[in-house]
Amino acid sequence: MMRSLYSAVGGLRNHQTRMDVIGNNIANVNTTGYKAGRASFQDIINQNLQGASAAQSGGRGGVNPMQVGLGMATSSIDNLFTNGSIQSTGVGTDLAISDDGFFILSDGTTDVYTRDGNFDFDNEGVLVSRSSGLKVQGWIDTAFLNPVGTTPGSIPVIPFPDYGKTGSSPLQELKIVKGGKYNTGNIGGVDENLTPTPPALPTQADVLNSVSINKAGQIIGTFASGVNGVLGQVALAKFNNPGGMNKLGSNTYTPSANSGTASVGAASTGGRGAITPGALEMSNVDLSQQFSDMIVTQRGFQSNSKIITVSDEMLETLVNMKR
Repeated sequence: MMRSLYSAVGGLRNHQTRMDVIGNNIANVNTTGYKAGRASFQDIINQNLQGASAAQSGGRGGVNPMQVGLGMATSSIDNLFTNGSIQSTGVGTDLAISDDGFFILSDGTTDVYTRDGNFDFDNEGVLVSRSSGLKVQGWIDTAFLNPVGTTPGSIPVIPFPDYGKTGSSPLQELKIVKGGKYNTGNIGGVDENLTPTPPALPTQADVLNSVSINKAGQIIGTFASGVNGVLGQVALAKFNNPGGMNKLGSNTYTPSANSGTASVGAASTGGRGAITPGALEMSNVDLSQQFSDMIVTQRGFQSNSKIITVSDEMLETLVNMKR
């Protein structure tokens, strides 16, 4: 049987896989935080018709091997983690990452990772993903977790935490209830370099009026008395090989054996990138590139189908020689 027939069948199959990848990219051109895929090909086994021979001293020269290729295969389907463009939304809880970090989401049991910062506070005051309800992970001032009610100083002063910047502190959900009274004497401030500062004494009961998030991922509370303080910190994770992560759908990923483990810390540390509040990262799909790849893939598919047609005609000619 003709080798070209089977080579062309493999070519059709693998060009279809590449077209599937392109179709998925184009479908997600407006998906927040989406990372484009790319299919790559490689040739496979070659049949040796004649081996190579070395040159002979004073005699004949060397001869190259004679080989016939037996087709191709898909070598890899890669996720391209280049940054997408940042689009301003004006929504303070929308967050975009400008470098290699990932937000960490949890259902209480399992952590997943995402570039989609479409967040909001739910009815209980927990920062969650709008699409899935998974809880955004970070660190929060342990003193701030307990409202003082109407009794000032009812909570002992707790040292201002480092918010796990070394990655050693356990991650927490970020629960912040606006309108509640809190002990602001336990809440650290923020300086011009976005560095947390120790809390100011004495303690007092104060009403939390509003919450915002800055570029360091710090959650800043504004109280009725005019006090501004750092209430918590959004955590980011970084992987040695983000392209090795598994896609779960819903814009989330999980680590794989080849992605490495998550290195967790604050924004703007360890190459995790700064956070842009009030904005979302758009898809990194380049439509012009995808359309070009579509044309090349279509022509490759057509060429392989033509090989099948011509191979069939040659076989038909061979069969008709009996007549």
